[in-house]
Amino acid sequence: MNFGCYMLVGIVVFIVMLALWSRKSRKGVSLFYQKYAMFTATDPPQNVRDAIGVKDPMCLKGSLVPNSGGEVPFYWWEWSSSSMISTGQSIQHTISCFLAISFPPNAVSEKFEQIAIREKDAKRSLLKKLKSIYALDFRKPTRVEKLADGAFVIFWQIVQRPEVMEDKITWLKNNLSVPAVTTIPQPSAPQPQPKAPVMIQKSPKPPTNAKAIFYKNCTYAELCRTLSAAWPSLELELHHEGPKLDKEGWDYFDYDAILGDSTQPNDVAFWLTDETYAETAVRLFSDQYGGRAYINRGGYSVETRETIEYCNDPFMLPMNKYSYGEFKRLAVERWPNLTIELYDVSPYHGVLTSGYPELPADFDMTTLTAVGDPLHDYIYICDWRDSLKRGKIGASIKNNRLGTLCSGNEVNQRLKDYEAATA
Repeated sequence: MNFGCYMLVGIVVFIVMLALWSRKSRKGVSLFYQKYAMFTATDPPQNVRDAIGVKDPMCLKGSLVPNSGGEVPFYWWEWSSSSMISTGQSIQHTISCFLAISFPPNAVSEKFEQIAIREKDAKRSLLKKLKSIYALDFRKPTRVEKLADGAFVIFWQIVQRPEVMEDKITWLKNNLSVPAVTTIPQPSAPQPQPKAPVMIQKSPKPPTNAKAIFYKNCTYAELCRTLSAAWPSLELELHHEGPKLDKEGWDYFDYDAILGDSTQPNDVAFWLTDETYAETAVRLFSDQYGGRAYINRGGYSVETRETIEYCNDPFMLPMNKYSYGEFKRLAVERWPNLTIELYDVSPYHGVLTSGYPELPADFDMTTLTAVGDPLHDYIYICDWRDSLKRGKIGASIKNNRLGTLCSGNEVNQRLKDYEAATA
């Protein structure tokens, strides 16, 4: 084998490894959003959007409990820009990614604002200046701004990798603080007269629609079995809080671990119904039994904004169950603001674009043996695009309200959020 063949094999291996790394990185970013319960903001502040200065940045909403205590709401904004650079002999296409985190008026202390400003203005050593020529300094804010209404915004240039985003969360937890609350002394009220002893109440009686009842003293295994007995598609996970969970993403409780205090009465701790939101259920498990709780379906965390019953049996639109005409009809019924079209793109697997002949309405999709993931409300469009590489089907997804056609990696939104987008 000559040198040219070795080079060709090396290039092919590099491209394959790059594709695998890219997919793993995007999945890691999605799990990062789930880990910190960040969801698409339905009320992104317009003045922050104006300060960012781009047309349609992605905006998620969440909250953090800093090490200093309290709870701080925030908006997480991401966007990117592309540019062409001429090297004299060729033209290189570059993409730059940006992050802004904004806080509502009066949500953070003046102390934290000054920390962020000092971080931006900090002088760098000569070594760091030289290093920044070859590697992006994603830790140093590029801009800090307090808006007219009191909202506080911090900007960074980043690379979209989970570890970079985790670095931002860690920095926030270590430095965030809420404003001090000034209290006005009130006149002392007359002391109440002693009352007769109050009898200790028994544990509350679950309502008739309670589908799963959990007790104060039990094992981790009993918790898991109780949840899955009520909602067979769902699984409960409890993890110990700590460095291992933050680094590796797991630190399971022992399956036979005994929870609660066996010396105390085994009263009802809480119950769940079909209408309980998954977010509420997760919080109840964490508060009652400690650790960090997850409710999973098929190995992935469920959408916590939905009810447990929805999470147990969410709407799914498989790619190999209907004729194409029926598939398209069901898609329109579920997402009326989207137009989803499928194409035969063989041998150009995995594209998310238009321009190919659309499948005929009577095409029998049950004959497909290698297809993409089922469509559902909370699938990330870029992840679905990647899943199409299993077969010869390509697709386009158009937002009818905006008249925009999403393609490639530029749409890192869930299908339901893209359907609801108005700008």
